[in-house]
Amino acid sequence: MKKSLVLLPLVGIFLYVILSSASNGPGQYGTYYERTGATYTGSTGIVGCVGSGCHATGPTSGIGVTATLIDASTSTAVSTYTGSHSYYIQITGTNSTSSSLPYFGFQVAVVKTGVNSTSGVAGTLSVSGISSVAHTWAYVGTTVFLVEHSVPIGGSPYVSGSGGSGTTYTISVPWTSPASGTGSVTIYAVLNAVNHDGNYTGDYYNNTSTTITEGMAPITGTLSVCSGLTTTLNCATTGASWSSSSGTGTGSIASSGVVTGSSAGTVNITYNAGSAGTAYAIVTVNAAPSAIAGASSLCQGNTTTLTDPSGPGTWVSSTPGVATIGSSSGSMTGVLSGSPVPATTVITYTSPGGCSASATITVNPLPNLI
Repeated sequence: MKKSLVLLPLVGIFLYVILSSASNGPGQYGTYYERTGATYTGSTGIVGCVGSGCHATGPTSGIGVTATLIDASTSTAVSTYTGSHSYYIQITGTNSTSSSLPYFGFQVAVVKTGVNSTSGVAGTLSVSGISSVAHTWAYVGTTVFLVEHSVPIGGSPYVSGSGGSGTTYTISVPWTSPASGTGSVTIYAVLNAVNHDGNYTGDYYNNTSTTITEGMAPITGTLSVCSGLTTTLNCATTGASWSSSSGTGTGSIASSGVVTGSSAGTVNITYNAGSAGTAYAIVTVNAAPSAIAGASSLCQGNTTTLTDPSGPGTWVSSTPGVATIGSSSGSMTGVLSGSPVPATTVITYTSPGGCSASATITVNPLPNLI
């Protein structure tokens, strides 16, 4: 790339980076961002020049740039986001100048709207799936908040056209949205189209920002269910439709939000409210335990051990006055306290996944001595 010029208010009215064509662009957190001490100013001057030969002009309408949020689940553009969901930020540029600009650089950041500090980082950007020659990134702590070019990007799949008027430039950066309740966020994007001649002259750039609102309430309810049983999900946003697709297991969801687990694994749940947005959840389906093995009756004062092939779990007796059982051992003792006739108790085994199996046990009194 040429010399690099950066202006990055972490959150502010304006964000741009001038990325040109002879040296690597900036990428280290805190090195080139306009701030006073630890406070990001949000100012809009030409600052942060690295070396000599930086751009001295403002953005040009000859380079168009847009930033679009794409739902990773549906590959469609959306105007709202759901908390903790996967998206792509697609930056698209067009060359309408008379110059040949066959390469480009970019920068993208997502911040909480109106929060001008390092706490304004919104969600996490990623470079997954982007060619290693097409990116670098910067961190706040361990959170990626800035992704940008590291060398000029040219050719498929990033550039369509030969560089002249009508050439388009595209990059899609993965973004995981912040947790529900964050509120609106702002995407800042910059695209710099360059001729790659080793000099900063003749390059063009432009920038854009777009605010994305949090459009859907999160899905609530118990996000796990035993195979063959149900759990009910809810969402504060009304008038939407439920659907499910298999992850590693199977299950279904009714229009009422009742999920029925079929086989162990995960089930992807979608609550689609059209223009209001879409909410997502993953429900874990746990395998139902096998039937309890062992004696179904015993005499008062005797002991026997119950087992379950599902492995270690927790045992409970519904009526300890009839029979007690070791919570982890499955060792059961007939009690039948004060009863001259047989009585029953229900023994329940619960697996580590929270699913249970039950058996009815009869305890017989000792015979009367003659």
